[in-house]
Amino acid sequence: MSNIDAITLIDATPERVFDVVSSFGWLGDVSRVVPLSGPVGLGANFATETRWMGRRFEIVMMVDGYCHPSSLSVVSVGARQFAFRGSYTISRQDGLTCVHLRMTVAARGWWKLFSRLAHRAAADKTADAVARLHEAFRGPMVTA
Repeated sequence: MSNIDAITLIDATPERVFDVVSSFGWLGDVSRVVPLSGPVGLGANFATETRWMGRRFEIVMMVDGYCHPSSLSVVSVGARQFAFRGSYTISRQDGLTCVHLRMTVAARGWWKLFSRLAHRAAADKTADAVARLHEAFRGPMVTA
């Protein structure tokens, strides 16, 4: 299991940042997200599609933590190759909004042979996600 952390500051209110984060539309081609059940909230499910090592992966994710405007977390449901957890913690810091993104990836079965590659790919996708989040606000990117 590996954790990837990214912390960034955005010049917008926590409420606005949370609304953008919870829409998942800002992810673009990092991961395609399709809602499967109603609006985003506790227990909501959505399908994600991503590519890695030339393979296309579809994973159902479920919102398992939702506290507007301070935190949102999702967990993979039924993924055979990897278990994923993503959490966003949003707070006010020096007049800006701080977003702490933590992605946890755990390989399963023989996919454990690819754990290091999976960690590197998840780190790259996390960095891409943070950059996309900044693009959504069209502001300068400040990372910690």
